[in-house]
Amino acid sequence: MTLAWILFSIYLIGTAWLGWLGHKKTDDFGSFAIGKGDLSPLQVGVTLAAATASAATFIINPGFVYVDGLAAFMHLGLSVYLGFVSMLILLSFRFRKIGEEAGALTIPDWIGKRYGSKAFSLYFAIINLLTIAFIVLLVGGISIVMQKLLGVGNVAALLITLIFVTGYVLVGGTYAHVFTNMFQG
Repeated sequence: MTLAWILFSIYLIGTAWLGWLGHKKTDDFGSFAIGKGDLSPLQVGVTLAAATASAATFIINPGFVYVDGLAAFMHLGLSVYLGFVSMLILLSFRFRKIGEEAGALTIPDWIGKRYGSKAFSLYFAIINLLTIAFIVLLVGGISIVMQKLLGVGNVAALLITLIFVTGYVLVGGTYAHVFTNMFQG
């Protein structure tokens, strides 16, 4: 248990430091939300992979493969990989160009500006709010892992997770997210 706490403390300190580095790169709300346009394709790719894999690897995929076997494994190993690579190759450069030209700061903002519809933007903002269910799944899953590894209760694990993750993201914005995901990736 002591080793787990030592490693967890090192992780917390390292992540907090990366959040602080993100804060130092943030000048305004635009750089907080999407950066300054100085993130390399490698950083964006690793961030996308780490953000997707961290949630899926520990919580979703094992259950999916356990229930559905080889079909699920093939789906995750082949189809999802090819889908992500195809998406990045076909869409990301044009997506970024349009976003820069429109000055979009969020996906709903991008959609609204791209299609000239505030209603469309609002619709996708509401859709984004529904991802709270996914966040609850992730926080609940990590709290179970923390309970087992660190020997803390459910409420303590939930509070540590919510306060810490919210804290470093609020301090460093997009850069904190990218730096911590580069560390994970």
